[in-house]
Amino acid sequence: MEPLISPWLIYLIGTINSLYGWAITLSIIFGIVSIIFLFISAVFSSTDDGPLTNTDEEDIAKSKKYLKFFRKYGFITIFFIILSIIVPERNVVIGMIVAQNITKENLKSLSSTAVDAKNSIKEDVIDIVDVIMKRVEEKEKKTEIVEKIGEK
Repeated sequence: MEPLISPWLIYLIGTINSLYGWAITLSIIFGIVSIIFLFISAVFSSTDDGPLTNTDEEDIAKSKKYLKFFRKYGFITIFFIILSIIVPERNVVIGMIVAQNITKENLKSLSSTAVDAKNSIKEDVIDIVDVIMKRVEEKEKKTEIVEKIGEK
């Protein structure tokens, strides 16, 4: 018999929260690193006269190098931010699977099964009550017989 839900799907659902956590953590780390590179780039391209006023070729080259690092880490940061937005949490995935399997036919089937189960339980309770009543009646008859014997 083929399982209704694959065991691999259950495993993947269990790992989703850690993937989500890693995506957020890495986006924060790479975001901080990219901001640091942007700051360093701004420092190399500025002088006391103001921002972007440095004319020293070596400082401009360093500024461009750090600006490239900023772009690279900025893209990585954006990737992890998008990943953390796209990856749903564990409960959302479970809800999606449940919602996919709930159909009108399944609900009707469940309803009829519940009614059948209720009727079966009702019949069982009635049978048990009947057995108890028969035993009580038998006990009362035995008590009457013992009392009649005791009177004689």
